[in-house]
Amino acid sequence: MDRKYIGAIFIALGLIFLALIVYFIFFYDFSPKTAEKPVENNIQNNLPPVNNAAVNAPVQKATIVKTTVKFNQQELKEMDLKKLAGSFTERFGTYSNQSPLTNVTDLKIFMSQRMQGWADDFVAQEAKKSSSVIYYGITTKAVVEQVKNYDENVGEAQIIVKTQRREATGSMSNVSYLQQDIIVNFVKENGAWKVDSAFWQENS
Repeated sequence: MDRKYIGAIFIALGLIFLALIVYFIFFYDFSPKTAEKPVENNIQNNLPPVNNAAVNAPVQKATIVKTTVKFNQQELKEMDLKKLAGSFTERFGTYSNQSPLTNVTDLKIFMSQRMQGWADDFVAQEAKKSSSVIYYGITTKAVVEQVKNYDENVGEAQIIVKTQRREATGSMSNVSYLQQDIIVNFVKENGAWKVDSAFWQENS
């Protein structure tokens, strides 16, 4: 090969080698590459800082306020007497001619000795009467009980019971309604309140 061409090749190789040296010296970045930090969610970055004191604060339990209604002994006794008067009235004022007078005889245990005597006479007189073949029945519901008199020392009390009554004549479907009061008088016998009399008032 001609020495001219060989010299040109060496010159070209020298230029290439020189270019590589310049590149590595001036342009190549020999510093280690670090992983890019991921971009945090903008929403998360914009959130206000968490108040650890508020998070760790103890949860307060709801306070339950109980309302206690206090009654004195007389009020409690009057309430019991009103309940007794209401129950007595409902049974006393509910009957039919198909089962006559059980509304009286079944209640003798709640009556005073004087009223028990009245009950026996009343049953005897009614038994002498001829029974009607026409059905009649009445149902009584106590609505309100009112204490009109209460004397623990004397042993006497009076309760007015307001009632709603349902009358049926001829058949159970032929009914009418009325409001009627009854006065129930109590006396104390052997330390227990007993019904001494009961009077129905005029229909209202």
